[in-house]
Amino acid sequence: MTWDYALSDLVMFTPEVYLRLFVRFNEAVWPLQLVALVAGLAIPLLLTRATVLARKLAVALLALAWIFTGLGFTAEYYAPINWPVTYFGYAFVAQAMVTAAVAGAWRPPARLAPAQGRGRLLLVLWALVLLVLPWLTPATAGEASAIALFGLTPDVTATGSLLLAPLLTRAWRWLLVLLPLLWCLFSLLTLYTLGLALAMLVPLAGILLALVVLPLPDPE
Repeated sequence: MTWDYALSDLVMFTPEVYLRLFVRFNEAVWPLQLVALVAGLAIPLLLTRATVLARKLAVALLALAWIFTGLGFTAEYYAPINWPVTYFGYAFVAQAMVTAAVAGAWRPPARLAPAQGRGRLLLVLWALVLLVLPWLTPATAGEASAIALFGLTPDVTATGSLLLAPLLTRAWRWLLVLLPLLWCLFSLLTLYTLGLALAMLVPLAGILLALVVLPLPDPE
């Protein structure tokens, strides 16, 4: 007995249908994109503040990003055409609760000054995730309205969340890295099957980032 199934047999939709999801979603939630953009910009700024409360608030905003991503685009738009995504939608909500718990228990390291190495690197990478990666999906679709924003769509949210991992001890780090890494692997395989090479760069960036941040030493 031989198996004649390929990965493409499990993806029961076309690239056009997938890309159209982003257009439909953005039309439905406007102007929530503006709120997501402001919240995304606030996270690295809060992380570079001197107060512990501000840095905990940054992690709390990340928890909200997971909730909106899980209950919005993932569950309502993507899951109906790709059944495994249903379980990821539930997992994203669980990730939000874990992230909120981390925000409560986390003891932030010394302040990340924007002019210093770690703080500057965080700001540069966050700007890349927030302002560059979201445009790879509309570049693939040929429509600006297919933008995939942090806090609303899963690939960019998963990749962006990994930037907080180096600020946690390795014991906590696994809690925030595992699900984004699994999602990025799943998304990369899906986009590969659909032949969406440019869009693949987003989950690929997340996978590479996870592999970099996981073995980093604990922050001082």
